[in-house]
Amino acid sequence: MDCSVIFTSANEYPKICYAVQSVINELDGYCDYEIAMVDNCSTDKTQDHFSRLKNRKVKYMRYDDKQSHWCAKSYGVAHTTGKYVFFLDSHAVIGRDSIRNMMEFLDKKEAAGEKVGAVHCYHNAIMMYQPKEYELKFGKLAYRFMTGQNILLGKTEDPYQIGVATTDGMMVPRKVFEDLGTWHPEFGVRAGGEAYMNFKHSTCGYPHYMHPKANFYHFKERGYKYVHPYSDWARNNFICGYVCGGEEWLDNVYKTYVGRRKITKETGDAFRADVMEKCKEEMEFIKSRQEISLTDYFNKWETQPLLAAERKAKLM
Repeated sequence: MDCSVIFTSANEYPKICYAVQSVINELDGYCDYEIAMVDNCSTDKTQDHFSRLKNRKVKYMRYDDKQSHWCAKSYGVAHTTGKYVFFLDSHAVIGRDSIRNMMEFLDKKEAAGEKVGAVHCYHNAIMMYQPKEYELKFGKLAYRFMTGQNILLGKTEDPYQIGVATTDGMMVPRKVFEDLGTWHPEFGVRAGGEAYMNFKHSTCGYPHYMHPKANFYHFKERGYKYVHPYSDWARNNFICGYVCGGEEWLDNVYKTYVGRRKITKETGDAFRADVMEKCKEEMEFIKSRQEISLTDYFNKWETQPLLAAERKAKLM
């Protein structure tokens, strides 16, 4: 199997139908592929539609173990076999030739003996051409959207390394997951999973790239609502900081959230103790594999031209 495309969906019917069809249109006749539609506890028509779908390329899977977007992605990885794994949100459609361009890029890197953690699409709003990518912010385990035009767009046709980007529109060689694992099972619903994957791969010698000739388009309205507490977001970042950066970065996250972001000291202390207990083995494993510390990684990207003051001034 050449490529496994994984969708996770929670009450996003009928948008998920357009998303899946966009991938079928791109890959039919190009490569041997499969689509994993991981239904994450939907209560709409998703199950009724996909359980009756007569397309052998599309595998419908029901995920009811834990209400977690990231764990549902891991479930999809575990139940597919493609050489490359591509993630796309259920409220997005893929741009023409994007998956092909990413696969060809990864094939070339493999042939050259170079390691790659992932290659990403640009993130475009539907009916608009407004590329977005995440920016690292030194001193905090945080990232935010840059809403203006990327200064390299139109100036290069070659994929280039980035600090961190969304996992929506991300393609990962399966062997990277086999080497370093997927998302930690303790991850909750919201946020943190992007940074976790980017930081874990990149500090262990698997850099991430942005591909100028790959993009996807979001529908304006998403089918799901965030109904979980803000603390779920904070706890995810506690996990990311600890696993990728050890106690030093766990302390950084603690200082970022506790007392200033709706997280009480009591809650923060509980998160800290819980994460250190449940994620210690993963942290020690990643630490043993790292080629650069998370602190050095932040220092590296803070000095790159892509994150220079001139770029910030243009995009703010």
